[in-house]
Amino acid sequence: MDNIFSVNNSNYLITLYKYYYADVLFLLFSVYSKASAGNAELNQEQKE
Repeated sequence: MDNIFSVNNSNYLITLYKYYYADVLFLLFSVYSKASAGNAELNQEQKE
């Protein structure tokens, strides 16, 4: 029973990891694009 449980547990963890990995990447990407958009706006204001 312990072996079956640990295998299921590791599969569950891998699934969670894959799910959150994509989520974290998406979050980082959105934060990064917001930051670069903010920087672009700042640069335009400074030029004017």
